Amino acid sequence: MKKGFTLVEVLVALTIISILTLVVMQIYMTITKLEIESQEEDYARITIQNVHRSFIADPVTWETTLYESYGVNPPAVFDSELRFDSNWQLLEENETGVYTILYIYEETIDADSGLTVYSLYIDVIASDHRTIFAAIDLGKMVKP
Repeated sequence: MKKGFTLVEVLVALTIISILTLVVMQIYMTITKLEIESQEEDYARITIQNVHRSFIADPVTWETTLYESYGVNPPAVFDSELRFDSNWQLLEENETGVYTILYIYEETIDADSGLTVYSLYIDVIASDHRTIFAAIDLGKMVKP
């Protein structure tokens, strides 16, 4: 009587272990990807809150206030785009970022009241590989 496993039994066992390892690795990679996307969304929400706070504090100079809150020199002319590095730190005017916020800022005069109405709309928040959020209306502010 022989002791041990045959070559076929060893190969079958290795095949089963390999398949299980691939399944576990795929699950791990999916969970890791979802965790990264969740972190991006969390940081994007925090950044939106910072933008919104700056806008509410002063709808005229909110862009300058936002740059200063990050300790970054504001550009001479704002171009409706905010760029952030991989740690969601606002970047200087000519630096290339990993994350981008495209926004629409408008200043209009209300025909009935003659008051200035400021509105801020975030068109898209995107990373290098995906859109994180889109179409966020941050509201209107009226300032006499």
